[in-house]
Amino acid sequence: FTILYVMELVVRIRDLKPREFFLGSDSGWNWFDFSITALGVLDSFRSLCGQKGFGSSAARLFRVLRIMRLFRAFKFMAEVDVVVSTAGKATIKLAFLVSLVVFVSAVVTTNTLWDSPNPEVREQFHDLFASMWSTFK
Repeated sequence: FTILYVMELVVRIRDLKPREFFLGSDSGWNWFDFSITALGVLDSFRSLCGQKGFGSSAARLFRVLRIMRLFRAFKFMAEVDVVVSTAGKATIKLAFLVSLVVFVSAVVTTNTLWDSPNPEVREQFHDLFASMWSTFK
C-alpha cells in the first residue's frame, strides 16, 4: 500500500506543482499526507534492511486518519447536488420551451401546408403529429 500512497502523492505534487502543494489552501492536509507517506516509506526501508520497523502500527493509525479527508468530499458532494439539481431544472425548462416552439410551428405549418399540391409536402404536414415530427427533424 505504501507504493500506492507514494504514487498518489507524486501525482498530486506534479498536478498542483510543489509550491501550491506545500503552501496552498490545502497545505495542512497535504503536509499530513506527505508526513504519513514519508513515515511509511521509512518504515518499509527499515523493514527491508532487516531492522524492526519503528512504528508501523502508528503509521497505520495515521493512514486511517486520512479517511477524515473524505468528510471534505461529502461537503463537495452537497455542492454537486445543488449544481445537478439546478442544471436539471434548467434542462426541463429548456425542453418545455423547445416543445412549445415545435408545437406552435407545427400548428402554423399544418394550417398552411396540409392541402399543398406537392404530395411529399402534404404527407409531411397533413396532421399535427406529422407536422411536429417534420418540424422536429
